[in-house]
Amino acid sequence: VGGIFDLNGGQLVKDKVKILGDNTKVKFMMPDGFTGYPDFLALPEAAGAYLSFTGLSIDQFPKGGAAENFQKAYLKKYKEAPTSSFSVYGAAAAQVILDSIARSNGTRKDVWMKMKTVDIPAAKSVVGTRLKFDDNGDILSRDITILIVKDKTETFVKKITVK
Repeated sequence: VGGIFDLNGGQLVKDKVKILGDNTKVKFMMPDGFTGYPDFLALPEAAGAYLSFTGLSIDQFPKGGAAENFQKAYLKKYKEAPTSSFSVYGAAAAQVILDSIARSNGTRKDVWMKMKTVDIPAAKSVVGTRLKFDDNGDILSRDITILIVKDKTETFVKKITVK
């Protein structure tokens, strides 16, 4: 199913279970538009649903290096761990921008040009994977995470790396 929880996703999940059966009998997979929503996870009908999103879940970020250091610093500053990997990927986007600015001549055009040549090694990346783009502007790290809703939490199932 495509969509986002904010746009009547809760009712969609309820209707699916009511009409087709629970998620153990009729598998239900949803995109990143359903991840990170406590209201979704609280629905009894969400149990057993699979979720997918590009990137890694926080529990799959490499231990050590910048990835772990970022999470520790976040916890210290905000008194709670990041609740979603999207916030950490936002910090990775900031790393890309700051690297581009630092290597530029200060013009908007040169910052944009430098973004094409960003190459932040995994050890320095807050997500623990290399931050580099191909000729189309797509990130080279092509991980997809599969989660399942279990006990009202998003639980890691599998990481798929697209070749």
